[in-house]
Amino acid sequence: MPLIRSALLSVVLVLLAVSAAWAEPPDLSAKQWLEASAEQMTAKSAAVDLTLTRTRTGGERVVKLETRMSRREAGLLKTWILQLAPEIQAGSQFLTLVRNGQEEEQYQLLPVVGTVSRIKPSENFSLFGTDFQIRDISVADPDVGSHVVLKTDTVMVGGTSYPVTVI
Repeated sequence: MPLIRSALLSVVLVLLAVSAAWAEPPDLSAKQWLEASAEQMTAKSAAVDLTLTRTRTGGERVVKLETRMSRREAGLLKTWILQLAPEIQAGSQFLTLVRNGQEEEQYQLLPVVGTVSRIKPSENFSLFGTDFQIRDISVADPDVGSHVVLKTDTVMVGGTSYPVTVI
């Protein structure tokens, strides 16, 4: 299940990042979309803002995240996530450091508590109250599994409509 979520979230991240560069999404294969996305997400630095919406009977939960990734220092990958919504959890932060491909160091800041705590990478916890874990936010490997372009569509982000391709 985490692999499926990872692939789905990766596709959403990637497609929002890649599609924003074009007025209309180009006619690419699913593999080409994933490769283009991986190229953007493995640059020296990248920024992606996410809105995760979970709809259940009786309500909807929206989590807004601002993410930044940096590979500016040789052998060091930093991933930082700031939670913007819901308001009660706004300001929560998550930092992952990977040095020379070694095991991850993960830290979480909860403003309510006012302290930074180190999290063991093997701990199973949800990312800011969502169904996702930090390891679900990654770039999908186009050679793993099969991918198909399902449709082109648009999404509204901050009142602006962006073209996306659903894989």
